[in-house]
Amino acid sequence: MKLRILFFNPEQYVPFEHEPSNIQCRLPILNCGLEIEKFDHVYQRALRAEGFSAMEREALAAVDAVKPDLVVYSATWEHENLSSWTLAAIRQRGVPIISVLWDSWIEPTVSEVELFSQSDVFVVCDSLHTYLRCRQLATWEGRERQVAFQGGHVFTDLLKPDWTVEKDIDVLILGSNEGERANLVSQLSEQLPPLGIRFAKMGGLVDSTRGDTFSLSDNWIDWPSYVRAINRAHICINGTTDPGRLQIKGKIFDYMACGSLCLTQTNVEIERFLPSNTVATFDDADSCINQIRELMLDAERRKAIAETGYRWLSEAFDYRRFWKSVVLAALGQAEVENPTILNGMGLAETEGAVSALLRQQASLASIAAKTSFALGPCRREPLAWCGRHRGWYLLKTQQWGYIAVTQMPVDLLVAAEGPFIVGRDGFPQPLLKQDAEKSRTFRLANNIEDLKALIC
Repeated sequence: MKLRILFFNPEQYVPFEHEPSNIQCRLPILNCGLEIEKFDHVYQRALRAEGFSAMEREALAAVDAVKPDLVVYSATWEHENLSSWTLAAIRQRGVPIISVLWDSWIEPTVSEVELFSQSDVFVVCDSLHTYLRCRQLATWEGRERQVAFQGGHVFTDLLKPDWTVEKDIDVLILGSNEGERANLVSQLSEQLPPLGIRFAKMGGLVDSTRGDTFSLSDNWIDWPSYVRAINRAHICINGTTDPGRLQIKGKIFDYMACGSLCLTQTNVEIERFLPSNTVATFDDADSCINQIRELMLDAERRKAIAETGYRWLSEAFDYRRFWKSVVLAALGQAEVENPTILNGMGLAETEGAVSALLRQQASLASIAAKTSFALGPCRREPLAWCGRHRGWYLLKTQQWGYIAVTQMPVDLLVAAEGPFIVGRDGFPQPLLKQDAEKSRTFRLANNIEDLKALIC
């Protein structure tokens, strides 16, 4: 008998079949070797057509209609996720949930805590730190919740080398043009062409250089074009967008899977997870340009790094085995087969670190409860990164102008009484309070210039 799996698919910018979650989660599960009868529910459509209550109601109706053996919930932006109450209601129907977290923060958000608490298998895609933290918390809880790390498990049915393609791009950046990556693109666009180096920026769904932080890009490319672009490039660059995140971006593994050289902005996670000879690294725009100049003069070095990365990825990761184990783990039939490179890794290796993590664990359980008790039913609003100023983090809201905060991450929640800022302690602060300009933790202004003037 086939396994009935109901996929809760996000649809942020493009039809869900073109979203990264389809390529990185849904299709790998459908091709993992299990006999599966698939059902799809795009939960954000109801949200945009009729509102949050309709999204929650239709999600449960889909479960009741399909009667699945398993739900795979692919998370979206925090302000458009299904609530923890809806996920709990699905599990109360006897249906286990695989939750997939695509982007995490160094410090967990309320949304992450809620998602983790209602998952039978919690799949972390971007951060070794988040994976190790959640794995430790799951161990301490003593519940039968498993934590998986998706990084490296590329859908190689699609992402693979094409040795027939001409290398007519010297340096390529793929992805949205936002945050720190937009600054890097600007500098490379200006400095590489005079050196005779062919530079291209392609793809992505957001372009913050168009005057609105939430603006969509008109340079989006489909997945076959994405793969072809990687195969056309001598050097493929991975750069960060937000310093509040500590990530190993999936593009690194996409580049490796296509046999192309990856030049990535480094961080402690990349240094810990990737063998040093599988990628080239840089720290900032200047070191990136220096690395590009050296690599373009040394074809043998480029080839050696690219081949080593491709061979390591091919030998260390198997998406079919990984996702099959995740599905069976959610059904209580197996353990998740995480990458062997994670064996022996731990987050808390000193007594002080263990104590800090225990304190964090104790506070996490109450964050969502405190927020719910204080505000009642509420919804999340999006926040877009606008940089830093004098140690403050600058963010743009869609309705209330710009805010600056002293710590990340934060949530912007809207309740019946209005908008509230919720920090790591879980206590909401009214965004529109009269003395916001005197707050120790946040500032509010109509434009970015006035916001910076409030920071002293």
